[in-house]
Amino acid sequence: MAEGGIDLEALQQRLADLQQQLDQQRVAQATAANAAATNAVNAVESLQLPAFWPLAPEDWFAVIEAVFVTRRITNERTRYMHVLQKLPPDTVASVRDVIRQVDTLAAPYTRLKEKLTNTYGKSKYQLCDELFDMPPLGAEKPSILMSKMLALVPEGDAVGTWFLALFLRRLPEWMRRQLKAGGYTSPDELSVAADELWEDRGGAISAVQPPGHGGNNGGSSHKARSKSKSGKSNWRQKSPSRSRSPSPSRRNMKDYPSGHRLCVYHWTFGTKATKCKPSCSWTPQGN
Repeated sequence: MAEGGIDLEALQQRLADLQQQLDQQRVAQATAANAAATNAVNAVESLQLPAFWPLAPEDWFAVIEAVFVTRRITNERTRYMHVLQKLPPDTVASVRDVIRQVDTLAAPYTRLKEKLTNTYGKSKYQLCDELFDMPPLGAEKPSILMSKMLALVPEGDAVGTWFLALFLRRLPEWMRRQLKAGGYTSPDELSVAADELWEDRGGAISAVQPPGHGGNNGGSSHKARSKSKSGKSNWRQKSPSRSRSPSPSRRNMKDYPSGHRLCVYHWTFGTKATKCKPSCSWTPQGN
């Protein structure tokens, strides 16, 4: 019935419809919130983190923070609790001051991370010492050695000629001589070329033995490292059976025009090379 031009029944029905819609929205929001809370609890309960790495704290935090991101764990206190559970007793003792202040800290996880990285992380001088003391190439590929050395470069320092020279000094002389002629200017280029030489010469055997010595390094290795009566090492003495003359494939390369850049295959094997690279300046004899 209309009263004063207003339809009261229609107005009441409209209010009832709005109330019903509001109730439905509240139920939907509550359901979503409960589902999110359940998922968060399940994610936390199933979280698997590695034990703390005292020798590489920066790497350890990079790993666990990747887990936090994928599990959407952003709360500082929750992260702090997870990290604390993964610390061994002696490490917990070293961060006791942070533990005692946790209730007063606005960002406990960040503070704990700073404490651990400052305590167990390596200074730039320690990294440089390890870089300069890196042992020579052994049975591993040159690119693996390159990766280990790059990991020791202090953050923010440029990787330039000095670094490439340090890498070359850890390679066998025969490999170093050929790589220097390549004119490589980046660690990636240099390590790829070194890997190719390493593989072409038979891998780990030739990495510690100049080409031409073969795979038998038993007795010859002992003789090469023996000491003479004068006390000087004679390991550089060559076998009488080894000729000093260049191989046929290399003999003609002395006349190759200077300033041209050869690939590692033609630089090493000359006319006997079976591979080549697009940037190589090699031209067949007689052309």
